[in-house]
Amino acid sequence: MTVEIIGRASVAPGAGSIEELQLVLKEGRCTVSRIPEGRWDLARFWHPAVGVQGKTYSYAAGVIDNIYGFDPAVFGLSQREAMQMDPQQRILLNVVWRAWKMRICRSTALRVRKSVSISVLPLWSTAI
Repeated sequence: MTVEIIGRASVAPGAGSIEELQLVLKEGRCTVSRIPEGRWDLARFWHPAVGVQGKTYSYAAGVIDNIYGFDPAVFGLSQREAMQMDPQQRILLNVVWRAWKMRICRSTALRVRKSVSISVLPLWSTAI
């Protein structure tokens, strides 16, 4: 059995591509930042004390850019369907699409294969 990597893509806080992620890791850069104001209302959810129900004591996170850059038409979805999806599903579809567009071999080469698998692997896993 032969395994071939024909395309790859990544998105992570502070890194919108594989190359940017490699640079962040190489430099040992911390990509935790203040949560952008457009993402959530700090006055509504923040509280300085730990354990207050419905509140958070932190206003920092590893935030990815361009979370609203999803074109549902590319995937045959309506705007309404896209809005009902989990945002993580939309991000995953975008990443898989970028990997597919950047594939190394041509689509005609894929036609002669008996099977093709698109696999999504996490950067790390705690399930081990």
